[in-house]
Amino acid sequence: METVNDLDTIKFEASENITLDRIVLERFGYSNADAISGVWLENAEGQRVTNDRSVNSKDEVVLSFNRDYRTFGKTADLTLVVQVANGSANKTIGFKVKSVESSAKNLDIFILYSIHL
Repeated sequence: METVNDLDTIKFEASENITLDRIVLERFGYSNADAISGVWLENAEGQRVTNDRSVNSKDEVVLSFNRDYRTFGKTADLTLVVQVANGSANKTIGFKVKSVESSAKNLDIFILYSIHL
């Protein structure tokens, strides 16, 4: 049975309102890409604000923001959600932000993490 876990909180801060287009995450930890069947971001209300993607051959997850959820105020706290594949217990999974495409001239990113399965 696949399980869904809230992995991290990613906080975006800018000096102006933020429009987020895309975020690239890089997987790390003692697991392989097959241990993860899906990754997405949710807002504080539990709504998916990005598409759902798996880890690619470069150990990256490329998430695009849904049109209805791209614009935020000067801050955005988003939860990184990971769907773990069957039989992937006792793995350490983490992600780091590799890049972000946004409208902000200066964007600070804070991440609180990680999970041990």
